[in-house]
Amino acid sequence: MMMDSRNNRAASLTKILLAAAVLLGALTFLKIGSFVNASQAMILPAQMDADRADASEVKKALAQTKARAEEIKKKNLFVPASARQHPVSAVTGILGQEALIGDKWYKVGEAVGEARIVAIEPTKVRIVWDGQEKEFAPIGVVSSAGGPGSQPPPSLKPGPGAPARAVITGSRPEPNRSYGGLSAQEKEKKKQQQQWMNANEAEKQRFRDQMGQRSRGKNR
Repeated sequence: MMMDSRNNRAASLTKILLAAAVLLGALTFLKIGSFVNASQAMILPAQMDADRADASEVKKALAQTKARAEEIKKKNLFVPASARQHPVSAVTGILGQEALIGDKWYKVGEAVGEARIVAIEPTKVRIVWDGQEKEFAPIGVVSSAGGPGSQPPPSLKPGPGAPARAVITGSRPEPNRSYGGLSAQEKEKKKQQQQWMNANEAEKQRFRDQMGQRSRGKNR
């Protein structure tokens, strides 16, 4: 009887210990699970905050870089602005109210590229470009004559086969003006102007061609 009682007690104790072990294991598992969940709950917000901070830093750095690039662009440190050149480099001749630029004759108001002729005077041409006015004094101007080493301008004589036309100096005198007191150069200027006024279209065209040929010969 005593043996059976002891065996029963041992079996009961074993069951109790086994149940306690199972209970402790379950409690331990629950604690581990709750700890893992809590750790994840703490790690994820921290990681999200770090990602947000990194994105904010990147945006800030990009904004600073863009601002510096704009400042450098405004100052033109690496790409200096190329200087614009005047469309007219020289006026090679003046004939009445026309100016010889390159191989073409221009009148007041006509455009030479982006420039515009605003005045043609006996010894100079005034041209406006880019809001500024510049004067050009041609070397081969009709009115220049008599200087050392200078060549006389082509005369307004009719060419072969052209009808003769008499040029009468002073046929269109200007009121209240005379040649008295003028220098030889100024007298020659007046004479050329009157010859041009009295010439017909054929003579004027021939004179233009002669001046153009002379200008091209000087540029060679």
